[in-house]
Amino acid sequence: MSQDAVAVAPDVYKVLLENERVRVQGTHTGSLMGETPTGKKVSFRGLDMVRIKDGKAIEVWHEGDDAVVLMQLGVQMPAST
Repeated sequence: MSQDAVAVAPDVYKVLLENERVRVQGTHTGSLMGETPTGKKVSFRGLDMVRIKDGKAIEVWHEGDDAVVLMQLGVQMPAST
C-alpha cells in the first residue's frame, strides 16, 4: 500500500484482494491534496508495484483513482470541458 494511502487513512481497517487489485477501507484522518481530514470512511482500489532489493522495498509505484476518494469526501470536482 502506498505511503499516500497510509497518510490519508492511517487506521486502515480492511484490505481486500479483488482479482489482482487491492481494495482498502479506512477513515480519512490525514490530508489529501490539500483537503483537511473529514473523519469519513473511505474505500479505494489500487495497484502497487514494489521493487525489492536485499529483502527491502526500495521503490514503489502506485496506480489508483484519487478522484473516487475525493468524491467520497464530498470534494466538488471541476466540470470537464
